[in-house]
Amino acid sequence: MQKQLTGDGMLLKRASTGANVKKLQTRLGLTANGIFGAETEEKVKPWQAQNGLLADGIVGNATWIKLFPQLPADDRWIRLKGVFPSK
Repeated sequence: MQKQLTGDGMLLKRASTGANVKKLQTRLGLTANGIFGAETEEKVKPWQAQNGLLADGIVGNATWIKLFPQLPADDRWIRLKGVFPSK
């Protein structure tokens, strides 16, 4: 599973795999193996709490946007893997 769309964009959680998980892991300072497991989840939770987000370990739109603020809002998930959200 590369990435799931929730209707509005990004959803990465335990058992997600692929390039976006690697990007997340790299951003969190983990070894990027592309598998969203317990180690990734345990790094996401405190990062979310430190950034004023719900610390649930799930990387949805709000977490992704805070992790990668340099991407234009409308292009964050489009430019990641060429996946376009439904309008």
